[in-house]
Amino acid sequence: MIRFVFPLVALVMVCCATANAENKLTPDVCEPSRVCAMHPVLLQSKKEAVVKQAAERSEYCALQGHPYAAFVAGFAYEFGKGVKHDLQKSFEYFRMAANGGVTPAMAILIDFYNGAMGAEFKSDLSECYAWSQVAKKLGDQRTAGRETLCRGLTDAHREAGSKRSEQLHQQILERSNSKLVSKCAN
Repeated sequence: MIRFVFPLVALVMVCCATANAENKLTPDVCEPSRVCAMHPVLLQSKKEAVVKQAAERSEYCALQGHPYAAFVAGFAYEFGKGVKHDLQKSFEYFRMAANGGVTPAMAILIDFYNGAMGAEFKSDLSECYAWSQVAKKLGDQRTAGRETLCRGLTDAHREAGSKRSEQLHQQILERSNSKLVSKCAN
């Protein structure tokens, strides 16, 4: 138990120690080590105030253009961790993260696009296939092969998805902060 408590205390200190006197967020909250610390804090902390603060900071950093922070914000909204449960916001943040090269977010987008996240999300098998191919191109072993989850995939979906995956892959390579993404996501 003690070996798990100390790392969590350290993560809380790293993640949540950068608000000014008025408790407003400052840009240093989005430093890579702090962004990477947000997800474990959301997963492990039992203190609602700490979880809420990590969720707020991840959303702030996501809006500053940090892809891994967008992944954490998506997670927070998907499960209602520190924020109100909102699958639409969750989807938007996961899409932002995936566009930034965060492959675990791509796996979750596949679930949204294959209809697994509920009736409010229209199935889009071409996008489902495209994101599975992008993850494969980026070398993510956990996400590669998830095209099998794109139920009802036709040759037309594969063709459109392949073209789309080329576009997405190129855009991600041009704009992603791959060092931060790989450091946090693994």
